[in-house]
Amino acid sequence: MVTFSIMTGLLACLIIMYCVMPLIEIFFLLGWNSEDKPFPYKMVFPYNPNKNGISYVLTYMFTSYAGICVVTTLFAEDTILGFFITHTCGQFRLLHERIDKLFTKVNNSVELSEDVQRMRLKSVVEKHNNIIRFAHRLEDFFNPILLANLTISSILICMVGFQIITGKNMFIGDYVKFIIYISSALSQLYVLCENGDALIKHSTLTAQILYGCQWEESGQVSKSKYIQNHLWFMILCSQQPVRITAFKFSTLSLQSFTAILSTSISYFTLLRSVYFDDEKQQK
Repeated sequence: MVTFSIMTGLLACLIIMYCVMPLIEIFFLLGWNSEDKPFPYKMVFPYNPNKNGISYVLTYMFTSYAGICVVTTLFAEDTILGFFITHTCGQFRLLHERIDKLFTKVNNSVELSEDVQRMRLKSVVEKHNNIIRFAHRLEDFFNPILLANLTISSILICMVGFQIITGKNMFIGDYVKFIIYISSALSQLYVLCENGDALIKHSTLTAQILYGCQWEESGQVSKSKYIQNHLWFMILCSQQPVRITAFKFSTLSLQSFTAILSTSISYFTLLRSVYFDDEKQQK
């Protein structure tokens, strides 16, 4: 929740900067009578928005509203995914608590019968399967969205960084906007990848919890092949991590986060070298 709060603050600052900075530029630099007044976002219109004051104000209000809708919609999608993953991790924690009590004796003295242990084991298996099915449905739903999100974010981080380095005669507010934008994009990627990494850790932890649930102290387990086979099968299944992928191309994890940053930096370095080589040739 702390990360989500920071991300919310960054996005709010980003929206305010994009909506307010053009007005500051108009009133302190260009003047209201300028023929090329700026807008919050660079857009192409089928008419001349600078034709008169009313046209400019209405267009400015529309572009500001459109930007707010886009930013809040994208943030809402990331937030919903984050809460669903957090819910899944919480279900894994509850499952781990039930596994710890799987072979707990009644009043620490009475040995559990095989039927009671089978019933407990059956409920644990059903709970585990339900969590895995829910995670798979979650992945199927968010697959294309995550692929587009990760691809666009890596490209935009590279392009905005390139624009900061190569920008000339830019208004200081533009630099501030770009820096806040990069911070927001990085925090968005981190939230997604950190949640995916937490899901992987919680799912693989199930195998360790199963192995350490004191099954060896139960006399019924050593006698029942049914319980042994189910325990072994659950441990085997839990060793395969439950993960959220971006259309099977990339897994949401902290390793993916570093890979995306590495890719963006590589693209940025390539663009920068090409840009300065062209400048040297022109001189």
